[in-house]
Formats: sequence, structure tokens, C-alpha cells
Amino acid sequence: MSTVCLFTMKGCQYCDEFKEILKKENLSYQEYDVDDDEYLWKQIVNQIGDENLPTAFIRNEDESLGVLLMPDINVESQEDMLEKIKESI
Repeated sequence: MSTVCLFTMKGCQYCDEFKEILKKENLSYQEYDVDDDEYLWKQIVNQIGDENLPTAFIRNEDESLGVLLMPDINVESQEDMLEKIKESI
């Protein structure tokens, strides 16, 4: 079992659009607002070297698999990001 972890920011048009896409696709996600979790967001930015939002991770419940880092998979569009998420969950 996997969980989509979505990092967003209030007022971000792209974040709101992508959350709607996930809802239309009936894909659940755990949302993290970067303004509420600044320390965690800074760690992620340091790790991936990118500040683009929304940012998605796939967290595998099987501890041996760890976390798949979606930003390492550069996507050209929200549709591409959705397809990568579907492939990973």
C-alpha cells in the first residue's frame, strides 16, 4: 500500500488545480502545507534542490521500499505527474 504525500501552499493555483485532478481521479492524498511545515519543507528543498509546487512523494507502507521521490521524475505537465503517481501506487 502506498500513500501520495502532496506538498502545497495556500493560494497556489497549480496546487489547487492538481488537488482537483486527484479528487476527480478518486486518488486520496495526504496534504502538507509548506507554510505550516516550514522545517519539513526546507529539508525537502535541500534534498531535491527544487522549490516547485505542488510536489508529490509516494510513501510506501512497506518499510523495505522507503519513499519514492516524485520530483526526481521530472514531468512536463500535471497530466504527466498524475500518470507517474498512478504508476507508483
